[in-house]
Amino acid sequence: MQDTEFIKHIGKIIRFYRLKNNLTQEQLSEYADCSCGFIGQIERGESKISLSVLSKIINTLKIDANELFWGTDTHTSESQQLDNQIALYAKITIQYFYFLVCLCPA
Repeated sequence: MQDTEFIKHIGKIIRFYRLKNNLTQEQLSEYADCSCGFIGQIERGESKISLSVLSKIINTLKIDANELFWGTDTHTSESQQLDNQIALYAKITIQYFYFLVCLCPA
């Protein structure tokens, strides 16, 4: 996932959970200690977000960090999420095996 895609992904998840929690952008901005316009920019994927603001938003909206950082999406089915996780773990396993074989001679 490229940076711009990742930023847009985070924004979509934040917007989904904000609406799910019946909060306005203004209300969320008060909890996150930032401007209402900045929340809009985050949700549209137009601005990068600091860890402190992201932490406040995650805690306020009770967002599962896996959705943000592992690529699971609230709009995909559970089976698709499972497929994504299996593919990710397979990729990590292959990279780890390569590391062991190539960089740690017996």
